[in-house]
Amino acid sequence: MGLGESLQNHHHYMMVESFESKTALHKGKKISSIALYIPPNSLTTTLSANYEGLAGGATKALTGSRLGGSFIQNIGDTLAASFTGMADVSGKLISKAPIGKDMMAAGAGMAVNNHMALVYRGPGEFRTHSFNFSFFPKDPPEAEMVNKIINDFKNGMSPTLVSVLGNDAPRLTAPYFKSPRQYEITFLSAGKKEPNRHLFQIKKSVIQSMTINHDPQGVVGFHNDGAPVQSTIQLQFKELEHVISADSPSEEAQKFAAAVSAADQATEAVTAQAENAKTDPMALRRSDYRLKDNISLLQEEGFGIPNIYSFNYKWDTKTTWIGVMAQELLDTGYSDAVGIDSEGFYNVDYSKLGFPMIGVRQ
Repeated sequence: MGLGESLQNHHHYMMVESFESKTALHKGKKISSIALYIPPNSLTTTLSANYEGLAGGATKALTGSRLGGSFIQNIGDTLAASFTGMADVSGKLISKAPIGKDMMAAGAGMAVNNHMALVYRGPGEFRTHSFNFSFFPKDPPEAEMVNKIINDFKNGMSPTLVSVLGNDAPRLTAPYFKSPRQYEITFLSAGKKEPNRHLFQIKKSVIQSMTINHDPQGVVGFHNDGAPVQSTIQLQFKELEHVISADSPSEEAQKFAAAVSAADQATEAVTAQAENAKTDPMALRRSDYRLKDNISLLQEEGFGIPNIYSFNYKWDTKTTWIGVMAQELLDTGYSDAVGIDSEGFYNVDYSKLGFPMIGVRQ
């Protein structure tokens, strides 16, 4: 429906096709196709990106570029980003830092360099595109066509009610809404059925808002059959996908992404092990130094926090753990967190320490 064939052959126009919505990203069968003129002020699109100032970003960027594929072994960043318990520990250790900063500012006119950097956080909002159409039907057939176009857009942006069995249910008692149609919008050149390559392409979209006005000039007017003399519709479409660059990612970026993905998978595996430990108290909390190798002191005792070590268990050299030594807690205020298993080895209840034991698989 829409423009006549003669107009399509002599004017640039746009094709708006609607499809059944299967999922948030996938379309189903085609429902309608509407050919319309390209309205004024509609050939505009906006791209946006999210950037954020990050304290320490400059040093992290330098460190990250040097780490490259060994990013997975950066245990400190994994702890700080993934576990609020360790963040609490860090907070206690640096709680007095603002005092020093104030003294430097007031006494010497100096400020701490936070090594700020503008870091990329991903694409911005999904793009929106607006179209304002005006219709002046001269006779009943044109008025009927305008009415069909308006009704099709109205039905296309509105949900249907669905029953428990998945059937359409025109009753307010139906428990579910089925998502409205998805749209493909294409700008076409006169006399051609190929997209106009000089204009931007609009990705798969949905109608976010629609305004219908049958007296846009503030004057009510009708034809003899009751059809409005003039009708306008304002449509705002919102894309379902982000615009992706045609540039190819560098080999270094791909390697770094693979390392980050591996680190995420390792963290998920360790987290799953930690969850299992809730039903098997000894599974992850054996903290006897006799069961550990490659013990290295990361942070000395202070501010009520015991010594923190990195280590491997003798039976697992691929996972580096961050935690405490049970024997060191026996003569401290955390002695109630220490227990002995049936084999005579010490274990620690980390819930009584206020932070978790963390592991990163290499």
